[in-house]
Amino acid sequence: MAYPTRLDVQINKINSAKFGKYGLACLTENEFAKELNKMILDEIVKSHNMNVKKLRKMINEVGQKFKADSISRIPSVIDQTSLDLHQLYTQFVGDWFEAFAEFFLKTFDNDERYGVKDYTPAVLEDDLGVDGYGFCYDDTVSTHKCVVQVKYRLLKTDEIDYSALARTFTSGVLQFDVDPAVDNCIILFCSCKGANLNAQKVLGNRLHVIDDSMINKEINNVSFWQSFSKCF
Repeated sequence: MAYPTRLDVQINKINSAKFGKYGLACLTENEFAKELNKMILDEIVKSHNMNVKKLRKMINEVGQKFKADSISRIPSVIDQTSLDLHQLYTQFVGDWFEAFAEFFLKTFDNDERYGVKDYTPAVLEDDLGVDGYGFCYDDTVSTHKCVVQVKYRLLKTDEIDYSALARTFTSGVLQFDVDPAVDNCIILFCSCKGANLNAQKVLGNRLHVIDDSMINKEINNVSFWQSFSKCF
């Protein structure tokens, strides 16, 4: 499977909502994905290996470049104040980190530390707090479903608010048939410190966090990024 996957769907929304009505030439989903893959791969090839700190920085820099390139394509007659330019950046970096999370979770599919098996990206028309789904990890063949929320943050010290994870929990139960009584049925994959105290208190054992320190232990080596590059 080519990566990113979810990004193809999301960028099409941006093109339709933002670019189409302003007369910008829209890239097709495949064209955009190919363009993005090259941008990301060029950075990875230069780096050879990358820890989470470098990954956060790289995604931010490429995201800012993407926003600047997008702005440069807006005709001068258009009032740019009418556009949500920051959304171009946040959508870009969020979608790319989701693509990275997909590769990571599929790579460690049978590793109990990461809590999810058979990970699949969720393609929803509206962002309801679920970026992917799968089955809770246990020592046998699990039938308990889990949902995954992926959050990119530039700062390591950031925490994910309870409100964001509450949406994940609600959508997981109502749309993905998650059993709310099962441990680790809500998985947060993030490039920061993790969930805030309120989220930890309310969700308790239902919440399993894969934070920047856990990710860093796996990706800070050349072999991981060599495998990652082969997916494109």
